[in-house]
Amino acid sequence: MPYCKIEMNKTLSVEQKTDLCESLVEAFAKSSSKKVSHNIQFVIDDGLYINFRGEVKDSAHIQFCPGPLTPYEDYEKITLAFLPVLEEKIQIPQNAIYMNITEFPNWGFDHQYIEIKEHA
Repeated sequence: MPYCKIEMNKTLSVEQKTDLCESLVEAFAKSSSKKVSHNIQFVIDDGLYINFRGEVKDSAHIQFCPGPLTPYEDYEKITLAFLPVLEEKIQIPQNAIYMNITEFPNWGFDHQYIEIKEHA
């Protein structure tokens, strides 16, 4: 299951969070897999204190775990698709948004441990 955690110092309404997630799903579908895009779990942690380069200013951190069904070759396309959406929807410039991509070969879901052997 792909996972995307968005941390920012701005505070968004539920409607803005929903719109952001829908736009990121669409961006993922266009840059990688439409099927996988509908399985992304989003967590938005807003209203945080973030000290960026010694200053408290508008900034965001994105932790994206695409999961083993997303080809490594798509990571750059996903990043380049996500950043403009984030800038537009949360009104934070791209040079104040950091995005990390973390791979994981296994996870727990629905009372089971799932391991994708070819990616382990």
